[in-house]
Amino acid sequence: MEEKEVDDDGSKTENNNRSMQREITEDHSKRDENHHLSNSQQLTLTPAGYQLAGYFILTYNLSMDIVEGKKCYNKSGGDDMNISPMVDFAFKCIFGSEVNKSILIDFLNATISGESKIKDLTIIDPFNLKEYIEDKLSILDVKAKLDDGSFVNVEVQITDQKNMQKRTLFYWSKLYTQQLTEGERFHKLEKTIAINIMNFELLKNTRSFHTTYHLREDKEAFVLTDVMEIHMIEVPKIINADNIDNTLIDWVLFLQDPKNKNMEVLAVKNPQIKKAMTVLEFINSDKKARALYEAREKELRDRMEQIEYAKELGLEQGLEQGIEQGIEQGKLETILNFLKAGVSDEVILKATKINKEELKKLKEQIN
Repeated sequence: MEEKEVDDDGSKTENNNRSMQREITEDHSKRDENHHLSNSQQLTLTPAGYQLAGYFILTYNLSMDIVEGKKCYNKSGGDDMNISPMVDFAFKCIFGSEVNKSILIDFLNATISGESKIKDLTIIDPFNLKEYIEDKLSILDVKAKLDDGSFVNVEVQITDQKNMQKRTLFYWSKLYTQQLTEGERFHKLEKTIAINIMNFELLKNTRSFHTTYHLREDKEAFVLTDVMEIHMIEVPKIINADNIDNTLIDWVLFLQDPKNKNMEVLAVKNPQIKKAMTVLEFINSDKKARALYEAREKELRDRMEQIEYAKELGLEQGLEQGIEQGIEQGKLETILNFLKAGVSDEVILKATKINKEELKKLKEQIN
């Protein structure tokens, strides 16, 4: 039977697809000719079909083939793994893609306790390279709707910006309230779970690497409602973990250091960790994927340096302001170090013998 002819628009679309694939192949074959170009030049999107976007989407959608052991093309030639899954770009490639949603399911089942296990989910705003390239300020968290109707948001943070608790509640509330459109009734609101994975220690009053929060009554501790659930995972505290036979511990070890000598054992033990490792290897070996990762890593590093510079500038201004207020420099430096370390006002007042008004002025100057 002869194939039916497609209309002009369909033919045009098919021709455009073929054209894009030809451009991808030509770009790959000419990569040696363009080795002198900078990464930013090589990553320029062409009007002819978003060459890089098409390339990466095509190759990333083939990640299942890579998992099955098929050869990855456009390799950089480097065998050293130097990709951190804690960089949000890599994290979303691993956990935020429909083709790899079994990885996210396994991680969530290890994190969220409950009578029934998650069997399926739908990823909201799955990783989209074209959107990422066009919007470098996009938040690369992972959102999903679970098979029981619940919503979950997973976010990674490399540095403590001193706002984690409020930030968590803000993004939790957005995911919760966005479930309703105007005129819909509140009974349609579903349970919403926020999971924060932090590469720093946040909570000083616990040694546990994983803590969970609900809305409870203060005296009798009964739960007001189960619609709110918040998880804090502090990666550096994994050293305090008691139970080593725990899937969540395995995942945190992977996030902390995928080059860990025990990672091969964990990959054999858990096929989803092995699959996650494969995605990392793909990012590491594919020249353009790695270039995007390194650009994101540099962006995060520059942001951290800007924050540290702002803190140092604030401390210097605070020092000048304190001297103007007549506080002796040695005591002032102690106060500023206390503030930088997050020491409470009460302790600072007792230790330095300054009054509340002086401390208030210093804090206003720093902020």
